[in-house]
Amino acid sequence: MKKTPKRFDMQRKPKKTRWYLYLVELIAAPFFLWFGGGHVKVEKAVKKMKEPYILLSTHASFMDFPMIMKAAMPRNTCWVMSVEEFRRGDWLMYGIGGIPKRKFTHGIVTVKHVLYALRKLKSTVTIYPEARFELAGINERLDGAIGKFCKLAKVPVVMCMTNGNFLNSPQWSKHPYRNIRQEAEIYTLLTKEQLESMTAEEIQATIEKAFEKDEYKWQVEKGYHIKCKRRANGLHKILYKCPACGAEFKTKSEGIHLWCEECGAKWEMDTLSR
Repeated sequence: MKKTPKRFDMQRKPKKTRWYLYLVELIAAPFFLWFGGGHVKVEKAVKKMKEPYILLSTHASFMDFPMIMKAAMPRNTCWVMSVEEFRRGDWLMYGIGGIPKRKFTHGIVTVKHVLYALRKLKSTVTIYPEARFELAGINERLDGAIGKFCKLAKVPVVMCMTNGNFLNSPQWSKHPYRNIRQEAEIYTLLTKEQLESMTAEEIQATIEKAFEKDEYKWQVEKGYHIKCKRRANGLHKILYKCPACGAEFKTKSEGIHLWCEECGAKWEMDTLSR
């Protein structure tokens, strides 16, 4: 009989990254950035911060993690993480400074753990508040309490905006990688003084504005070409309705083309993802 997996202890307090896992991060992060074409730009004011801060980040692929590690070095960070991603055990999640969170739920316990990490562990905490859904100019809804939480925490709020990560490995076709330049810009979004003078609603609006992003517009403006010969593979999974005849679930994609099997209309996806 199959053994029932042990449930996560959501009450367990977070810890700083274990030294040997932090050593692995120091070695692995530059390797992933080099191999994946990742580039990180950190504002000088962030580098000079000595106190812990909340780091809010967009999230589109695994590359986001080494980008954050690179930005935070030499300090490390705790991470708010989905327990569903660690179904094989919690030793690794707690070992790298993970703070457990169940998807699509409101958890006061998670809030307490984040405050504990900031105030007692004196550790920066990284949060992906929308996680994987902003990419084409229309934001995923952010939880309305993030502004209230940042005001409660009373620590600086830093923003990490990434671009290229989704285009390199889109959700509709994770492989092959498209080999496009991936960039991250880390900057101070809100200082402690600004948090004190602003209302929770104003903080919320500022955060939501900071998360606006359009990967496809960014690619065209930067002129970054994707020369992968299978860049259109899987495109029919999201473009399932033919704009020519209106038929649904008749589109197919392969190589650099998308076509409709109902009416025969055909399109080519160019190197700027148009």
